[in-house]
Amino acid sequence: ARRPGLRMWFTPRMGAVPPHGRAAVTVSFCFVEVGAVRLEIPVAVHGMSQTLVLPMEAEVHGAVLRVEPEVVDFGIMVAGQPSERRFTLHNTSSVPLPFSILSPNDEDLMGSQTRLLRENSTRPEYVIEPTSGKLAPGQSGVVTVRCTPQRACETRGVVRVVVPGAEPLRVDVRGEAQTRNACVHPASTDLGKIHLEVPCTATVTLANLSVVESAFQWACVEDPAVVSAEVSPKRGVLQPGQSVPVTFTLIAHKQEPLRVLMSCIVEGMDHPLGCVLSAAEVRAAAISLAVSPAAPSPASGGVTLLEEPDDGRSMGDYCAFLVDSLVGSAVGEPIPTPWLPVLDFGTLPLGTVGTLHIIA
Repeated sequence: ARRPGLRMWFTPRMGAVPPHGRAAVTVSFCFVEVGAVRLEIPVAVHGMSQTLVLPMEAEVHGAVLRVEPEVVDFGIMVAGQPSERRFTLHNTSSVPLPFSILSPNDEDLMGSQTRLLRENSTRPEYVIEPTSGKLAPGQSGVVTVRCTPQRACETRGVVRVVVPGAEPLRVDVRGEAQTRNACVHPASTDLGKIHLEVPCTATVTLANLSVVESAFQWACVEDPAVVSAEVSPKRGVLQPGQSVPVTFTLIAHKQEPLRVLMSCIVEGMDHPLGCVLSAAEVRAAAISLAVSPAAPSPASGGVTLLEEPDDGRSMGDYCAFLVDSLVGSAVGEPIPTPWLPVLDFGTLPLGTVGTLHIIA
């Protein structure tokens, strides 16, 4: 007997029956489709004009498969990194259950199941293990689904579990892939006027703009002979949506306009972040001499600080002047006086002490 959904054979297929005797015939069958079966099997007997008919009826039940869960949610994924989820197949019937699995990569069967949020993005790649198998009655099996999105995208897919004689079971797959993204604010900072070999600080904010955890590390790309830079914190991990203050401490080693690029490498970003710190003028330490009849102010530690030097001479110039004075006095040359303030005590009565304070 040959018909769709049925395979049947007889053992023996033909033979002889003795007078008033019997012959046993074994009927073997295999149903590959579920549903009701009604057959009439003809039996031809030699010498009989009428063919015998053997009716056969059956109700075919297939293996019952249950999938749990019916939705595989990857949640938030990181572009370029694989994510893994699982679902379970349960054979709740009393017969063995062969199965095969089709992934969302099969365009012919599945169609386009992924909507990309960026142009020229590639579809996520799915890997399913195992792709086929057989479950004994009452047995369960775990199926692993791995998804590797190449770019930021929102994915919607379908995994189909094919069971012989039944409609394929559907497992919906969904998720959203994001790339790591961060920013530095402000991107540039003007330090104004700073002093040679004197530390100055500036603070910026490093913000994680994605919902993906991201590691970061700062570096100074300038010549250490020009400037020394320290960062706090120099490295760390930004939680989703987190912002952290970052403090830069700079020490200029040359008396020239300063422009420093601080670079921040964020895990998963294809380009580093940058922050520019600039100073229009780097001043050397300066000294100014002044004469005052009053004592220095205790509020400033015993020294009255002058905001701007009167003569604008640097400490280096003043030290050179002191050396020249010492050398000149040693050889008997007169000491130049333009650097020294004039001490004018005015008119003092004989025998009294006049007091003036030289403030540097």
